[in-house]
Amino acid sequence: MGITADIKLFSEATARRIEEIARTNREAAAMNREAAALNEEAARQNDALAAYVRGCMAAREGDYAGAMNHFDRAMKLDPTSPAAQMRAQIAEIFAYRNTDLINP
Repeated sequence: MGITADIKLFSEATARRIEEIARTNREAAAMNREAAALNEEAARQNDALAAYVRGCMAAREGDYAGAMNHFDRAMKLDPTSPAAQMRAQIAEIFAYRNTDLINP
C-alpha cells in the first residue's frame, strides 16, 4: 500500500471514530436530560412530602389554618399526596367548630 492509501484508510477510520464519539455524546446528553428530569421529579416529591409533614405537625399543634396551607402546597406539588385526605379532615373540624352550623 502506498502512502495515499494509508492516509485514506486513516481518514476513514478517523471519520468513523468521530461519528462514534458524536453518537456516544448524543446518547450521554439524552441520558443527562433524563436524569435531570428524574432529579426534578424527586425534588418535587420531596418538597410535597415536606409540606405534608409540616401540615401534620401544624395540625397536631392546633394550627389548622397553617396545616391547611401546608396541605394545599403538598397537593399542588403532588396530587397523589395523602394531603387531600388530611385537608378534608381538617375541613370537617372547621365545619364542626362553626357555631352557626352545629352548635347554636
